Amino acid sequence: MTDIPKGGTSYLLGTGFLPLHPVTFSIDGKKVATLTANALGTVTYMIDPSMLGLTAGKHTAQVSGMLLTTTSSFTSH
Repeated sequence: MTDIPKGGTSYLLGTGFLPLHPVTFSIDGKKVATLTANALGTVTYMIDPSMLGLTAGKHTAQVSGMLLTTTSSFTSH
C-alpha cells in the first residue's frame, strides 16, 4: 500500500484466495469486513481512513482466507 492523504482513500487489491470463499479484512487487528473472493480469487476494498475512524499514522492491513494471509502497511495523514 501507500500513503493516504488526509481526506483521501486507497484501493486494496488481494489475489490468490480460494475463489468464491470468504476473506476477512482487518486493520490493526480489528475486523473491518468479510469479503468474498471473486471467481479468480481476488478481493477488493476501498479504504477510507476517515470513515473507518483511523488516526493519522502507520496502520497494518491484513487479508485472511482459508489458505492465505497477506499483510501490508499504509500511512494515513
